[in-house]
This record gives sequence, C-alpha cells and structure tokens, in this order.
Amino acid sequence: FGSSRFLAAKRARDLWTTPTHAVRHRLLRRPMAGGLSSPLSPSAWTLPPAVSEEILRRYADVLRVGKIRLNGAEVAWDTNNSNEGQLANFCKSLVSSLAEVAPDLAKHEPGALRFAPYWLAKAVSINYALIEVVLMVQRRVGVLCTIETREDHGSGLVEYGIELRPGNLLCVSLTWRKADNIIHCDPVTAKRQIKGTLSCLETWFRLPPVEGFAPAYSVQLRLKKSLTQQLTASLTSTVTCGAVDRRFHALETISIEEPLRSDHPLETFAELSERGRDDVSSQGGTCARRPAPAHDLDCCSEATDDSKLSAPPLGCLRVRVVRAIGLERMEQTWPDGSTTLPDDPETEIYATCTLAGRTMQTEQTPIA
Repeated sequence: FGSSRFLAAKRARDLWTTPTHAVRHRLLRRPMAGGLSSPLSPSAWTLPPAVSEEILRRYADVLRVGKIRLNGAEVAWDTNNSNEGQLANFCKSLVSSLAEVAPDLAKHEPGALRFAPYWLAKAVSINYALIEVVLMVQRRVGVLCTIETREDHGSGLVEYGIELRPGNLLCVSLTWRKADNIIHCDPVTAKRQIKGTLSCLETWFRLPPVEGFAPAYSVQLRLKKSLTQQLTASLTSTVTCGAVDRRFHALETISIEEPLRSDHPLETFAELSERGRDDVSSQGGTCARRPAPAHDLDCCSEATDDSKLSAPPLGCLRVRVVRAIGLERMEQTWPDGSTTLPDDPETEIYATCTLAGRTMQTEQTPIA
C-alpha cells in the first residue's frame, strides 16, 4: 500500500553549475573492524525504478562527482558511464561503505541502508536545498546570482563530506575551497560582479528519516554590501568595536518545506512477504505453521485462524475510520416503514473492509 507522487522541479537547473568536485577530510575515523563478513547482494543497493527515475530527473548532481568522504575515508565510484550507470555505481559504493561502518544498520534497517543514496543525493542537490541558498542571496543583494563550483580549468571547488554518528545520524556538508564564489552576470553586458562568498552548507538527518521530516540547513556565507551599507557598517563598527573583522562569515539557517523522505515505501510488498517467509523458516516451521506468539497481535486473533488461511500470516492490517462524510443527510428506512433520523442516539454505524476475499467490519459507533 504505497503511493508515489511526482514533484515538479522547483527552479530552473541553469542557476547552478555542477562540476567534478573535490572532497575534504572531515572525521578521522576508519570503518569499523569486523564489518560485513560477505559482500552485499545487488538487491541491497538497487533502488526501485520510481526512485531511480526521481534521482536522475531531479537530484543527479552528486552522481558526477565521483567521490566523497565517509567518516574520513574516501568513497569513490566510476563516472565514465551513462547517468543510469553513474547512479548504479554511486549506490553500490555508498551502500557498501555504510554497511561496513554501521553493520547494525545493515542488519536491522536494510531498507534505510538501501535508500541512503536517495536521501543523500536529494539533500545535496540544487533542486532541493541549494536553490534556496540562491534565492536567499537574491533577496539580500537584489539580483539573481550563480554560485561557482569549479575553476576555469575545470577542477572542482566543492568538497562533499558525510559523517555517520551514533544513533544512525548522518551529517552532510558541502564546503567551498575558494572565496568570492557568488557571482552576478549582467544579462545585457555579461559583466561579472562578485557579490559574496559561500563557505559551507551543512545539515543532518537520521537513517531513515521520519515521515514528514524536512531538514534545516546551516549556511555560512558573507555577502558584499553596497556603498551605503559599507559606510553605515564602518561608522557603526568604529563606534562600537573600533574595527571590522572581515574574516567573519555569518551563519544563516534555511528551512526546507518539502520533506526529505518521499512517499516511496522502503520495502515493497514482495520484499515484506519474502522476509515473512524467511522468518517462519528460520523458526523451524513449515508453510502451515503460524508465526511465533510474539508476532501474534491482538487485533489479528481472528485473522490468524489456520483453518481460514492458505498461508501463514505475515502481519496485521489495521483499518481505522478517520473521516466520514454525508452522514448528516443519511436517513435509514426500515422494513416496517419507520424512519430513523441521522441524529438518532440508538443508531450505530460501521465500515467494512474486504481484502483477499475476507470481509471484516470496524467497531460500531453511535451515529449521533
């Protein structure tokens, strides 16, 4: 029971230049010893087609980078390939490295490990977060600017780093190695004008992010002021402090409205079914054996009747009515001709749910 919604790109992609990036050394911690004893299967890092399509359409910026730092160790992947090939290589390298660093995550949260490349690619993309920085700069300086991400000769200016901290907390950072990287290009004369410096962009989220979670980004930047602003700031600093520290980069916070986690389910129904069969077989049971009592929920007591099932139950489907409309106009006419008004305190209503040939009903509730 999963749905997928397609979100339109927030802004035009040409506001940002995507280079081949460098990386920075963030945390001197090597992968944990005693990690995975055997390589992961391709299914551990292969994303569902809808998720892969969304990355390629909106969040493919990081795929062309070729390397990032995970807890101080370099994670690299081959970029001499098609976009689809770059995505496959990126997912394989990142998931394998995360599994070595956090074997418990790989064991207990395989769905979170599988989707980690999607959340990372989304968190560092122009269409999700970086466009908000561009728009914030536009509001401050009054013109639309671009943010340089590579040198004139093609070398990268941005360093990507991620840290996996206790509690499956993933910290993501983008750092610019060169100042004066916020540029305004006059659309008529093509004259370039430096508007400021973006130094760092950081955020964090847990694996997996909770539903509805939208991260906040810490932005470290310095914008050049107009002549009037410079004069006002100079006079103010002379009175208060005596000098201006031009090395200071102000910290800003940007909040994202769109949740990081999309509507894509972490595991498909087929995967959940296969896991249920594995759980039953690992308990030494047969196909006709019921799950262990620890998994027998109270609400499933009727549904777990072996005489009514052709296969062991995999879990419990709980149905709850959250809204009912049109009841104020509903009148019940009985066989004897009498009529019950909608606000009759003795009339009770319920909803039915049919699944796999079985129909059950919710609890009866007074219609009043």
